[in-house]
Amino acid sequence: MCQKIYPPVILNQNLLYFRHMGLFTKQPNAVEKTAIIFLDEFPAWAVKHSISLISELKNSSEAWRDILNKGGETEAMLTDCLTGAHIMYLKLSMPQSLLTLLGGEKKIFKTISFWPKTAQNFIQLSSKYLEKEHELRARGERTFLDALNDFYKNDSGKPAEPLSANFATVATNFCAEQSKKFEGSPFLVADLYKIFFSLDNEQINWISKYVLAKAKTQPV
Repeated sequence: MCQKIYPPVILNQNLLYFRHMGLFTKQPNAVEKTAIIFLDEFPAWAVKHSISLISELKNSSEAWRDILNKGGETEAMLTDCLTGAHIMYLKLSMPQSLLTLLGGEKKIFKTISFWPKTAQNFIQLSSKYLEKEHELRARGERTFLDALNDFYKNDSGKPAEPLSANFATVATNFCAEQSKKFEGSPFLVADLYKIFFSLDNEQINWISKYVLAKAKTQPV
């Protein structure tokens, strides 16, 4: 039986048609889209979100408003600390299955290379601070979180969320030491704690209501 041979022009036209129909191109599914969207938009969103949280802090805390209004240096440092906290919450509080869905820890960390150095420093400082807290607690020693919990139990009857409390402590002390314009205090930490606590909740909402929703409804 003779094999039918198509002219080159017809073959080329058929290939173009098949590619147009997606037969030779693997389209990303909803799971793959989620990682693509998140990895593409997370770094810039985290910076913008941090800037909006600074405005929220100024409106909610007179003490922080006075500090931040004295110069842009402290505000820039605190914004960077908030930016760095976004990825720490992902790493430490996000279920591993969801973290994998968003691209995985290694890929997520690669996306933040353009973040300011202060944001990178905050990630390292907060990691070391958490390790120190764990060591003190393992030895049965009292930590700053214990003191902060006493403050919150007296004020609201609820204990502080550990990650937010530790991040607020690191950010307050870091900004105070670097700027030399104010001293850290439990009251400043307590006010900043509320912002970090909101950061985590708002990031979860952004992932669920924006990233996951977009992956289901919008092509990449």
